[in-house]
Amino acid sequence: MSACIPIFQLFANLFAAAALFGVAVSSAAAQQTVQLGTFKDWGAFRHTSGSASFCYVGSAPKKSVGNYRQRTSTYVQITHRPAAKSFDVVSVTAGYDYQPGSRVDVKIDGKEYALFTEGGRAWTTDTARDAELVSAMRGGRQMIVRGTSSRGTQTVDTYSLAGFTAARKAMELACPRK
Repeated sequence: MSACIPIFQLFANLFAAAALFGVAVSSAAAQQTVQLGTFKDWGAFRHTSGSASFCYVGSAPKKSVGNYRQRTSTYVQITHRPAAKSFDVVSVTAGYDYQPGSRVDVKIDGKEYALFTEGGRAWTTDTARDAELVSAMRGGRQMIVRGTSSRGTQTVDTYSLAGFTAARKAMELACPRK
């Protein structure tokens, strides 16, 4: 069964996800997400909430394999939060809750990385691992993400890295390191 979604639908889902990453503000403050561009298989965005903003890039898998009946949006996202001095934070959204205490294995052109899980998301353990993973993504062609759902279902998602470097550059320009 495939859970692949068109890139335009992914962007709509990422717009909705932006609220999850936003800074809490009063109801009078405006919130806005702007698409910075589509770069082959990756999109770049800037989310503004009041005077705070952050940027992210995201992509949906080109191929998803697993014996599951229902799965929501699945994507990889890299986030820049200049105000928090947080850059290149890698996260994977599974479209299901991961098995508690499990890990997600990411493979890029033969090199493997392990991510920890919480609920339906997975992250690296620290900024050094984020930097290492982003560097591999910049030089890679394909990324394979393996995870296990809370019900024990194994999934394998294959992402294209075409356009990642250009999308990340757009994110860097919109949310530069200060």
